[in-house]
Amino acid sequence: MLITQTIGFLIALFIMFGIFYWKSNIYKNEKFKVFFSSLSAIAIVFSIVAITIQSFAYVETLNANNTNSYNSLTEMFFVQTFKMFLDNPDMNYFYEDLMDIKHIDEHTQHRNYIKEEEMTILIFSRSISIIYYIINNNYDNYRTLNLVTRFNHVMSTFFRSKTFQKYWEIYEEKLAGDPPRIFFKKEFNIKSTHWAIPSNEPEFNPTI
Repeated sequence: MLITQTIGFLIALFIMFGIFYWKSNIYKNEKFKVFFSSLSAIAIVFSIVAITIQSFAYVETLNANNTNSYNSLTEMFFVQTFKMFLDNPDMNYFYEDLMDIKHIDEHTQHRNYIKEEEMTILIFSRSISIIYYIINNNYDNYRTLNLVTRFNHVMSTFFRSKTFQKYWEIYEEKLAGDPPRIFFKKEFNIKSTHWAIPSNEPEFNPTI
């Protein structure tokens, strides 16, 4: 706001000076010609400084927005995902399965299949925003690579669970679009069978 007001003031000042200049004979004075040339050079310098400051302000705003997006995504995915298990202690067996601590098998008792599927769908649904953020930033800045590292580490752990993989197949068929299919195939070699556009399928080429 201050930069905009300063530029507006300078423009108004130059307009007033121009009117005065053309209505007087001062421009015939040799000393004034030198002064006017110097003033023009100073004006150019001020313009360059103003543009530079605006550029820095834009970058800072962009970085702030990027940071806020990063913080929101990490809060939504990492914190809320694990809070979901804190709020459902009866699903500790599924938490241990996802965390590669103790996998579900034929001896696992008191399974809640509906909750397993619902919680898995929530995890995949929360992952969509992160996937779009990563793709839109082209994997090419510090925060994005940091997010890819954390996200891939968590998801690679989850995908060690056969139960989680089974629910991915349900989610992939019923709810997913191509972006998560692309990401999980590229990063984890998780195959899909319901491509909206089959040519979108990438090669397995993990970032981390």
